[in-house]
Amino acid sequence: MAIEPSTYRAGESLFSEGADASSLYLVKVGRISIRKSVDDGFIEIAQIGPNQILGEIGFFDRRPRSADAVALTYCEVVEIPYDSLSPMFDPAPDYIKRIMTGLATRLRDADEVIRELKERLGENEVSMRKEVEEEPDEGESETAKILRQTEE
Repeated sequence: MAIEPSTYRAGESLFSEGADASSLYLVKVGRISIRKSVDDGFIEIAQIGPNQILGEIGFFDRRPRSADAVALTYCEVVEIPYDSLSPMFDPAPDYIKRIMTGLATRLRDADEVIRELKERLGENEVSMRKEVEEEPDEGESETAKILRQTEE
């Protein structure tokens, strides 16, 4: 039985931070932004592309979503319910489950540290995009230059 991917247009949300987590996603086509909200916009934590997964943290720690997931481009994404993964994970030894839960917790904590550091530096995604668009060469921060080069 083949699972049909869901489609998302650029700007559409797959899920929001704090929402209940009951599935993970496999990206078939497109790019998705993983981001944390801040007062004046958002800070991007990561971008997920084809053949990568997102939403896996909640599978291991059974806590709500740690960030927002928003399509950057047209996307085709396969949603995989946690319930379908549990039969493979449940028989694992308890120490493996504790390791995976610990890794999920560390990843959540790391996402929050990244958000806090970027916010302190005043480098959220919204302001950086404006900075690059308005002043591509003059007055551009070193971080913005690096990010612009990696996007090209």
